[in-house]
Amino acid sequence: MIQKYNPTSIFIDVMRLKYRMLIPSIALIVVSFVANFYVETPVLRWLSVVALLGYFVVFFAYRLRRLTPPDEPGAILSPVCGKVTAVTEHPTETVIVIRKRMFDPADVRSALAGEVPADTRTVRSIGGDVSWQIAAGRFHLLDDRPGLQGRLMGVFPFGGEARVTLSKDWEVSVVPGQPVSAGETVIGKQDEGETDTA
Repeated sequence: MIQKYNPTSIFIDVMRLKYRMLIPSIALIVVSFVANFYVETPVLRWLSVVALLGYFVVFFAYRLRRLTPPDEPGAILSPVCGKVTAVTEHPTETVIVIRKRMFDPADVRSALAGEVPADTRTVRSIGGDVSWQIAAGRFHLLDDRPGLQGRLMGVFPFGGEARVTLSKDWEVSVVPGQPVSAGETVIGKQDEGETDTA
């Protein structure tokens, strides 16, 4: 059951991305360690420390979780982990802004079943009444096929911001300051009036 929401192929792709990012830190650690045998200077020690810090930053910034999303018919799940910083209502839509901090888990998950990427940073529901985009930060879309709600589809390391746009057919379930988890926290529900008429 958990496998269909956490494809092994995406975890492997994320590991490749992570180790590609780790190469400079690992190379710097090795070079400074070997050079320290021949020339002992504080600069080489500091280089080792900086490289080690860079290694741990990258290692934790690409952290993913394996999970089974809640069974919530007629709900939208948060696509990223972070904290809601704003909920802004417009005449035809509502925008939820989620701020991801550097060491929040990096998984990006489908907010609704059957979402389709519109481009490398924006994903839309098939009906077009829900969309979300990575407004700021590094984002890797690793699976562009329509999938299950809560399914892992990419990675969002380091910090950044995501914006979820809902039509007025949806009722917002979060408030500013609330922490959210990708594929777990319900951020919106279909308006009961809409559900009754369906």
